[in-house]
Amino acid sequence: MSRHRNIRNMDLNDFYDDEDDYYEDDDDAEAIDDDQNDTDSECHVAYDPSAHKASVNANIQKEISIVSQFVGPSYSEAYIKTILASNGNNPEQSINYILNHQKPEPSASSVITNKPTFTFNKPSPDDIVKQARSKKSVKVDKLSTADSGSTSDDVNVVVSDMEALGFKQVKTPLAPQMGARNKALLTSTETPVIPGKSVPPSKMVRVQSSDNGPGMVRVQSNSSVKSSPKFKRVNIKEELAKRSAQKDHLNLIVVGHVDAGKSTMMGHLLVLLGEVSERTIKKYEREAEKIRKKSFAFAWVLDETEDERSRGVTIDVAVSKFETPNHSFTLLDAPGHKDFIPNMISGASQADVALLVVDSIQGEFEAGFDNGGQTREHAILIRSLGVSQIIVAINKLDAIDWSMVRFEQIQAQLQTFLVQVGFKKQRIVFIPCSGFSGENLKERQVDGLCRWYSGPTLIEALDALEAPPRSIERPFRISVQDLFKGAMAAGTSGDVTVSGRIESGSVQLGDTMMAMPIFETGQVRAIEIGGEGVSWAVAGDQVSMSLGGLDIQQLSTGSILCDPSAPVSITSHFRAQIVTFDINIPLTIGIPIVVHHLGRSEAGYIERLVSLLNKSTGAVVKKNPRALGQSVTAVVEIRTQRPMCLETFQTTKELGRFMLRNGSTTVAAGIVTDILSFE
Repeated sequence: MSRHRNIRNMDLNDFYDDEDDYYEDDDDAEAIDDDQNDTDSECHVAYDPSAHKASVNANIQKEISIVSQFVGPSYSEAYIKTILASNGNNPEQSINYILNHQKPEPSASSVITNKPTFTFNKPSPDDIVKQARSKKSVKVDKLSTADSGSTSDDVNVVVSDMEALGFKQVKTPLAPQMGARNKALLTSTETPVIPGKSVPPSKMVRVQSSDNGPGMVRVQSNSSVKSSPKFKRVNIKEELAKRSAQKDHLNLIVVGHVDAGKSTMMGHLLVLLGEVSERTIKKYEREAEKIRKKSFAFAWVLDETEDERSRGVTIDVAVSKFETPNHSFTLLDAPGHKDFIPNMISGASQADVALLVVDSIQGEFEAGFDNGGQTREHAILIRSLGVSQIIVAINKLDAIDWSMVRFEQIQAQLQTFLVQVGFKKQRIVFIPCSGFSGENLKERQVDGLCRWYSGPTLIEALDALEAPPRSIERPFRISVQDLFKGAMAAGTSGDVTVSGRIESGSVQLGDTMMAMPIFETGQVRAIEIGGEGVSWAVAGDQVSMSLGGLDIQQLSTGSILCDPSAPVSITSHFRAQIVTFDINIPLTIGIPIVVHHLGRSEAGYIERLVSLLNKSTGAVVKKNPRALGQSVTAVVEIRTQRPMCLETFQTTKELGRFMLRNGSTTVAAGIVTDILSFE
């Protein structure tokens, strides 16, 4: 009777506004009666008994219809007509009388024989429709409301019904320094749900509120990534063991001051290793000679764009590959000009080892190494981004008659500096060479060099590098460095192809990946490493992947592809430990900065200066400092204008490093220690 109680409180005048014809007809009937009873009236109306009776019957039927609309079909038409007659044909009084004094009288149309009792442990008709449309089972066997913290593995429903079942998705701070609850989360095998985003129902479980706060949901990360049955699955560990018996894969970044000869050296190295055909290099020599830049021929092996060739400088990171007896290398040739430092940071974030090229000519080395030179800045950047092994190629020694004195002078200056910025002395190798002539790249023949140098060639030094440990057991992460519309495999023209280095985890054909921060999923249709099709790849591999189901308009460089069962965190507010460089202006609260993280850069500002730290011990020296000067270690809070895909350094090192720039200057490097808010 709840609907009847609501009707009592209604203003029936609102309903009668739509029944003007009823009242107009009633007034006309009364006027006719008055005219017929008044024999002295000046207006005589001919009386038709049959017409009058029809009008009265029509009015009664309309009154019955009005009452029936309010009280429902439980009352028969004859019963309603009787109540109307006893209440002077007043619908409002009749409705109130029926609702207040009488019990429903079953009508013929409302009687249903043998009606089964509905039980709430079965899907409703709406659920059955949803099940048919979404192809997902809706099964709710038992829902106990006595214990709000109980778990139920039998709940397998569409995501839209999760809130009705009591599952809530809330913001969960995942930080090792924000209390015991968050430390437990960090060390657990489960990943917090990112608020406001859909998660596969089978991954969602209710947890005790005493441990994680009311309504918190975790995603079970011990399950494998979803894959398509049409792709053959492989055992990644077994396949990786087979690969380990062959050659290790390394990502090599080539850095140095502008015009140090990086592209020429690496182009010549690729020619010597047979990665570039003789016909191709002859073509480049003829084209370079036409514009009177014959020395640029080797550089054009990597500098392929018209803008790079006309200006004679590398603008974007060029990618190539080559092999040594023990290693397979992905070559990343970074730009040396200061205007393209963001591109260099993007390339260095993918590197395992580095080759620093310096110009040995008097005055050129000093220009790159002194304040404002890219030799010094690049060395600091690559160390800050996690590179621990470096080869220093002292180039153009043929121009100064292979001077041993000059070589040793440069070696002494650079070795002291590189140790200061964090490189270990035993992991630094110095190679004298000439990129243009090719001396000491693969072989050493010149007497002027052989008289005083007996160390390794450049290729031998590269072959002696060690592969760093890989985060293969962690959830899958890859930063998109490049993308284009189309696919690498036949029959998948609608796919999107992305490329980049796998930061952690593994992937194989058929896996489902989630693109962040757009929360879109796609299926891996094809994988390539070094231009060759493969069925799987692991952390450290530089890959290209074709994915179906993603919109290229929503993707961008810097997007993160991850395991849907363990999505990457998205935040615009985080705490970090930073080390400032040789800055001219101190860093203060509110100073605008640009956060460079993998292939993405976001504008933001320093929101809080938390403390200054001792470089050696990490102990707090001063809390809430007013400014940060040169070469200090500090804890700060940073806020960005748009959300970024970040993880703490303790969780995933590759996603926990970043650089800070102000204007055209790199001011600091840092690691994420705490995620303060989730988007």
